Amino acid sequence: MPKRWVRLIQVPQEEEAELKAFLDALYRLEQEGDYQQKTAAKAFIPYIHQAWVLAQRYDAVVANPPYMGGKGMNGELKEFAKNNFPDSKADLFAMFMQHAFSLLKENGLNAQVNMQSWMFLSSFESFRKWLFNNATFFTMAHLGARAFGQISGEVVQTTAWILLNSAKESYTPCFLRLTHGKNELEKEALLKEKNIYIQI
Repeated sequence: MPKRWVRLIQVPQEEEAELKAFLDALYRLEQEGDYQQKTAAKAFIPYIHQAWVLAQRYDAVVANPPYMGGKGMNGELKEFAKNNFPDSKADLFAMFMQHAFSLLKENGLNAQVNMQSWMFLSSFESFRKWLFNNATFFTMAHLGARAFGQISGEVVQTTAWILLNSAKESYTPCFLRLTHGKNELEKEALLKEKNIYIQI
């Protein structure tokens, strides 16, 4: 399994204490063990550390996930997506977007910048339903194209958002429509105009 996929593996929170104890034992062996123990411990530490990190639950997750649509995925990744992320399998960024919720404590914050396609395309319909049933939109800035100076053109159209890891019907989110600016400064100027909405 490629390294970038490892971050999508879901490790149950109940295993966190055992993984931490195992990791501590490996660190001791790396320092105090014989040659074979030191070598084995050194080889295992990165994998156990990654599993331990994924078993913990956090107050916030912040990400700019990688993008890859279904056409770019090989058979192994497509199968992994279908089995583990049936609602968000249309793109790698959506899988990371959904996976971040599993790393959060209840009411934790998931903040990301990603492509806007999940908001509109039919291939993300079940994912949008999942979001509305499991999360609460806190705020979103629909940035569109040219949101970042280093990325030119219309190819990457983005949105930045913060979602709460629980569904709250009574919360009123804040939405910013900043799609008309042609660069970062113009988008910033749009904040002074009436581009703030409180309904989806």
